[in-house]
Amino acid sequence: MRPAVRTAAIVLGFAAIAAAAGPRFYPDDPIAREPESRDASKAAPQDVGLLYDLAINLFATPRMTPAKVHAKNVNTIDEVPDSGWFTNRILPRRLQVDELVRGPQTGTPPNPERWVITREKSAGFAPGFTAKDANGETWFVSFDPPGNPEGATAAFVVASKIFWALGYNQVETFITTVDPRRLTIDPNATFKRPNGKRTPMRQNDVDAILERAASRWPARG
Repeated sequence: MRPAVRTAAIVLGFAAIAAAAGPRFYPDDPIAREPESRDASKAAPQDVGLLYDLAINLFATPRMTPAKVHAKNVNTIDEVPDSGWFTNRILPRRLQVDELVRGPQTGTPPNPERWVITREKSAGFAPGFTAKDANGETWFVSFDPPGNPEGATAAFVVASKIFWALGYNQVETFITTVDPRRLTIDPNATFKRPNGKRTPMRQNDVDAILERAASRWPARG
């Protein structure tokens, strides 16, 4: 009788573990969209110090090792559900060529007849600024370097379409032009100085930005 008692105890033990772990599948499986668990509406913008960020990642951040932990953001069939940053596009159906060409673009390109600078570009190496076009829409403008015109901007547009097709939500990105003769500064525009203070943006600030950008217009005289 002792072996039988031991077998029953083992079976009951496994049953208790399974009950504690919960069911493998639930009535709403597989989850198609991940619920938004946090409210990010009050997130505030924050400037990133490039030298500080470089130093922290090179010298202070320990080298990461694989955690060997199963991904936390997959559903019960090991697929990534839709969320605020990801949308399944190539798995549910075959994307058409015109969709791949359009990518994340849903609106019209900027109107370059006039640009009004509202803020300098505070992150990244490429020169640029934030400005309103002739239609009054706000755009983040980033230029190619003088030695490689159309290189970085073209790659950015193509990459945004590829990542959009893979499911990663992307901002609308267009190739446009900025004529310095049709460029003005908003009276409220500011520029962050090396000491960290913000002062009104001046024309020489804009000239310094354009000097680092690929150009096909003559220098402003």
